[in-house]
Amino acid sequence: MWKYIVFILCLYFYFHDPYLGMGGGVHSIRLLYLPAIYIVFKKYKEFSLYLKIFKAELFVLLLTLTYTLLRTAMGGEYGFFMIQIEAILDLFVLPFMFIIFANSIKISNEENFLKSLMIVGGVAAFITILCLTSPTINAFVRMTFLRFDDNSSISLALYRSFGISDSITSHYGYIQGTMVVFACYYSKYNKWILWLTPFYLLSGMVNARTGGVVAIVGVAIYLMSNKNIKSSILFIIVASIVFYNIESLFSMIGVSGETSQWLESFVDQIDTIISQRSLESGTTETLIDTMWIMPQNMKDWIWGIGRSVFSGEAMGQNSDVGYVNQIMYGGLLYVIPLFSYIIVVSRKLAKNKYKSFGLFFFLAFLILNLKCRYLPNGGELRLLILFATFVIYTKYVENKRKQLLSSANQSIDTLMYGNS
Repeated sequence: MWKYIVFILCLYFYFHDPYLGMGGGVHSIRLLYLPAIYIVFKKYKEFSLYLKIFKAELFVLLLTLTYTLLRTAMGGEYGFFMIQIEAILDLFVLPFMFIIFANSIKISNEENFLKSLMIVGGVAAFITILCLTSPTINAFVRMTFLRFDDNSSISLALYRSFGISDSITSHYGYIQGTMVVFACYYSKYNKWILWLTPFYLLSGMVNARTGGVVAIVGVAIYLMSNKNIKSSILFIIVASIVFYNIESLFSMIGVSGETSQWLESFVDQIDTIISQRSLESGTTETLIDTMWIMPQNMKDWIWGIGRSVFSGEAMGQNSDVGYVNQIMYGGLLYVIPLFSYIIVVSRKLAKNKYKSFGLFFFLAFLILNLKCRYLPNGGELRLLILFATFVIYTKYVENKRKQLLSSANQSIDTLMYGNS
């Protein structure tokens, strides 16, 4: 039992990376690096098989790392090189550790692994609801686990930041939105999990409204892939009822005035986009117009300027858009291998009969890279990569075992009955 608790805690650290204030403070995901490297050496035979299965992904990650090293040598920001090293650890080494850990505690199939993810999402939702309903608990959590680097971050905490995560106003919400999608997939094993989806959704949206978009896109793909027309119609009806009665729902569960207004403004923006077919509304207009900064010459398109424009220091104009920061930093020579990673994983999922999840994986990147630094190793990406790695690895091993068993049976038949 205690091993499973440690497993769940490690998953929480991996996804949400809460900042631990001991010894000056440390990102909790970094506590997993040394155990992961140790397991790589201890389980070198399994790791050799792992390398064989995911050699294309590792090649793309190493290619991107090589370019960031070159760009750093040419005067680019050193931080991008370090982030790319962390990306290799986060997206390649740590998933292997979790696979080995999971197998050691009898988690060797999709059902049990999804169940573990649901538990992590449930723990996160429970903490968020506690923070929403208790100002005392919320104050303690913010003082202990959250970092506010500037005045804008502090102002966000007035109506957001309910939970424990280093990316509480971005990836935390996206992850909780994805938990809604995972709950749909897990419902084929246990339909009672669907009762948790409102809590996943609420805990995500009070911190990052785009988490609701992630949930809607993922659930829509799930329903369409199931070809269940009745379920699709029911989902649209329920979603519409919740959407147009959101204010009453927030009042019922006790969401504060400022948080409620912030969430309602998002609903109004979505309504404007749907009803008027216009993107000129609040956040969407800001992302598409104000923050869409592009290179000024061919050299910058190819090599980039070597710096992020997130803070505005590089060009006097800032942007939160992931695509913008990536193209401005390293140009097309950086973006092409970076985005290729998403394509490689999406295709491998489709090849392994996870087409709907592969599509969700790809669309999540397209949507969320508009809102934040999704690549190279954002929390939402870590969650999706871990699930993708687990199911692909598990299916490969299972198929190999079946092939070996089939060959063994054929050999036995040949020995017993000959070629007749």
